[in-house]
Amino acid sequence: MIKPLLPSLSSILAKLFGVAANQTATKEWDISLLTFEADGQKLLDVPVVQPLTTDLAHAIAVAVNGQFVIAGVATTKTGSDQTVVRFDAKGSLLSSGPIVGSSAKKWTGAFALKGGEVLLGGDQRVTRIDAAGTLVWGRVVSSINVHGFAELSDGGWMVVGTSGTQLGAARLAPNGVKWWLQSWGGPMGDQGWGLALLPSGAMGLAGGNCTEGKGYSDAWLFRTDAFANPSCTESGICASKTATGCDDSEFCNVNTCAAATGCKTNKLYGNPVCGDGMKCTDAGVCQ
Repeated sequence: MIKPLLPSLSSILAKLFGVAANQTATKEWDISLLTFEADGQKLLDVPVVQPLTTDLAHAIAVAVNGQFVIAGVATTKTGSDQTVVRFDAKGSLLSSGPIVGSSAKKWTGAFALKGGEVLLGGDQRVTRIDAAGTLVWGRVVSSINVHGFAELSDGGWMVVGTSGTQLGAARLAPNGVKWWLQSWGGPMGDQGWGLALLPSGAMGLAGGNCTEGKGYSDAWLFRTDAFANPSCTESGICASKTATGCDDSEFCNVNTCAAATGCKTNKLYGNPVCGDGMKCTDAGVCQ
């Protein structure tokens, strides 16, 4: 059985981490890094003051090199843009500002990768940056604003977020290309914020549900199979498979699972391909 990869122990055992948006005396909002001991004692509280800018943090990733990467949005009188704030392990500011080359307007998710790289999600895009905060690649992931990530053993990801007014979950190939998308909910504005890969290959999804028309959001937690089918009837043969159980290692193939017939493969015509699935050293398109 292919098991999901566990988060880095350094991001679990060392400290508890947090981000905040603090309001200053000028009535602007600034991003702050807060770190805590396991018993709740605060260690760091480092604001990043940007004059004439309202900055909001939406996600944080703790890279394997000890860096803190905070992702969010910065708003000025002329408009909004995505912003990433990077600190070293001691809380010293390394950089602050938008990722050059990315057309995203805000980030709502962040996930630490090997080698100090970080995956960012938001604005129907997924972007990979290196340990220096430089763009490695960016992908348009249509119909879903990504909030949460879970890494698969083949280097791809399961992601959760908001798809229109619904909670959505999608499978991304190692090069960021979307293979499939499932969504649930209704017209009132449901959202997905977190997911966990279970040892069986199934997924646990968490978010908010507004479909009852009561004017507020309730917590929403449910379980699906590895292909985001939420019931035994819809899972069928797929219930016994992991998320990578149908993969054939071909970047130009979309591998999914149908309840009645099992594994199914479709071609990704015209989509981008990276030679190693990580950095686009052999870029091309699927023919």
